[in-house]
Amino acid sequence: MLEKGRPRTGLTKLLSPILNEFFPSKAYWLLLALSVLLLLNLWEPAAADNFAQHNVGRLPNIDFFSYYTAGKSFRDGYNPYLDNGHLELALSDPRVDGYSRFIYPPTFLPFYESVSAVDYSVARVLWALTYATVFALCFMVFALGVERSKRAVFIWIGILLFLTSYPVLLHIRQGQIDLIVSSVGMISYYSHLKGRKLASASLLSLIVLLKVSPAILLIYFVVFWRDWIYLAYFALASLVLIGASLVAVPWNLYSFYLSDVLPSISGGDSYFYNQSVLRFFSDSQTLSVLVSVVGILLLVIFALRMGKPRSSGQERVSLDSTSSTPAGAVFLMSILVMLLFTAISWSMAYVWVIIPSSLLLANLLGTARRWYLVAAALATVLMNAKVFELPVLDSLNMIGAGLMIACLFLLLLRRAAVIGAPVGTARES
Repeated sequence: MLEKGRPRTGLTKLLSPILNEFFPSKAYWLLLALSVLLLLNLWEPAAADNFAQHNVGRLPNIDFFSYYTAGKSFRDGYNPYLDNGHLELALSDPRVDGYSRFIYPPTFLPFYESVSAVDYSVARVLWALTYATVFALCFMVFALGVERSKRAVFIWIGILLFLTSYPVLLHIRQGQIDLIVSSVGMISYYSHLKGRKLASASLLSLIVLLKVSPAILLIYFVVFWRDWIYLAYFALASLVLIGASLVAVPWNLYSFYLSDVLPSISGGDSYFYNQSVLRFFSDSQTLSVLVSVVGILLLVIFALRMGKPRSSGQERVSLDSTSSTPAGAVFLMSILVMLLFTAISWSMAYVWVIIPSSLLLANLLGTARRWYLVAAALATVLMNAKVFELPVLDSLNMIGAGLMIACLFLLLLRRAAVIGAPVGTARES
């Protein structure tokens, strides 16, 4: 503590505005202490254990290992989607005999090839640093972009969510790509809010060619905003990325991916870690695809009803998802439909909800009725919860996503019923 009246100089003068911004009250200092204790005593040991964990008979970070193996297969001239048994690093996939565990589009195979040129023990550390850095940068962008009066609340909700999220720990254990994909997707959303459609569409095309399922977000960017120029930008960016990849990637890998790989995974997976509703229809590929199409079409219809021309809203300069326009709520709903109605959404894919849920809760505090705030908070907790191989408990992320969709419906269709009576008022009518 500086002595009263003593001038501030040097580092103190530099840091004081930052400290006052993020720790404006004793409550936030308490949250800082809680976060540090949570990080050092609980999260860091759990994250380290998950990062080092070996699956039976396999190397740690098994999902990253599949990317690494695909890169090695591609470098050696083999089809990375097949289980190349003569390769030391070959992996079998129980979903279809003869296939590898690599199920993403071939566009970025040259990148995975460069990754596989490094020893695996080094590559997996670099991968962890990459997805951690991308997420941190994304979180920083939103922390700086959110309304000043809500900035500290957003930051601490986001930090506590990240440190208590089981999908994050599972992501670390598996070495998944979801933190990269979701972070780039959120930056695409932020760019769109700022009116930078070409940048937004380019980033969206990048993650669609990384993992396909984010294509559902086009419902928000194109259908909700009635913005066909955005669709043209997206198509152009996709063509550029695919065209550039064809310099190194044979076209037959694209045709193989479309004809063999995508159909083989479209039926879903019955394993309880799959937190998609299609898990319950995985015995019938036809029914699984039908349920997926119905869920996505319902979102399209809702987006058409709630949507507006791109130039009509103030949302391009605001991250306030509970005022001015319903854009933020529809974007979060699009993410939830993507998670619930694509064939496979492993629990770690729910890292998608950390930043948008933090935005929503930060904007609800002080404006929403108490019961509604509790429901939205419960939905957020469930989406970040650990799932167990027991009835009901094996679907907690799904249940949370369903509850959050219900909350968003109420926010969009019955706003007066949930917004307008600040939390803590004597009466809520």
